Amino acid sequence: MAKTDYEIEQEYKNMLDETYGTVKIAGFDYETSYALKECDPIAYQVGLSDYEASIEEEGECDTCGDSYDTSDSTNRCGECGNCETCCTHKEGE
Repeated sequence: MAKTDYEIEQEYKNMLDETYGTVKIAGFDYETSYALKECDPIAYQVGLSDYEASIEEEGECDTCGDSYDTSDSTNRCGECGNCETCCTHKEGE
């Protein structure tokens, strides 16, 4: 199931906040995502667009749930068309 724009933005905010923590502005602490969005909305939007593009390159196999890189054309299987060996190994378990 595809993620909504809201879900993607929440993940982006969480990534920013977990990576950079809080920032102090004039003695007040702010989450990085909030400060960036308010102080430089263009940089925030560019980062969000880059983040969204990067997660679109990741897929999840419907059969086994493993992640795969959708840009890697060598990663194929019969079930999902994107992984070569993970599904066939797990089906036999």
